[in-house]
Amino acid sequence: MGNENVGITEIRQPEELVAFIQQNDIPIVMTDKEAKLLLGYLEGHDYVVGFAEGQFYRGDLDEVPGEIVWDDYTVDDLIDAVCEWNYELILDMDAERQNPKDMIDFGNKQSKYESLKADEAVLDKLFDQTKYRAGIDRLAEELANQFIQNLDMKGLDRTVETLVSSIRAPVMSGKAR
Repeated sequence: MGNENVGITEIRQPEELVAFIQQNDIPIVMTDKEAKLLLGYLEGHDYVVGFAEGQFYRGDLDEVPGEIVWDDYTVDDLIDAVCEWNYELILDMDAERQNPKDMIDFGNKQSKYESLKADEAVLDKLFDQTKYRAGIDRLAEELANQFIQNLDMKGLDRTVETLVSSIRAPVMSGKAR
């Protein structure tokens, strides 16, 4: 589904991402610092974002050597993907800091872990502004209502079992690498 549109303007600077959001009436409030964080994660995963005629795109730098393969994208998708990447990095770094080579290695890994957790706090605030947050809220409300209805009909043990199986059902969002 790559888009060969050569008229896409790459967004490399935080100010450019913030300006795109503001100029296109996207209901996300973002600082330059938050935009820099998002762009840093993109770069670390070999992606870039850009725009053409008000449309947002993500460019894959790895798919075809020497060129960018563009796909339609949204700022919501960008935030969602970066949140997912951050979460995966937190899990990896948590596991690594549990088995350090020595105290220096532990200190370095602990510092990186704390940095990722700080990123997570920033990203959570951005995620709360996305369409995905609204979907999660609706799902939580639906599960709570089902739980209450089942409680009246089935009793507590069976109702809790049903709720747990509903929560464990995988919910997939954007594309992440």
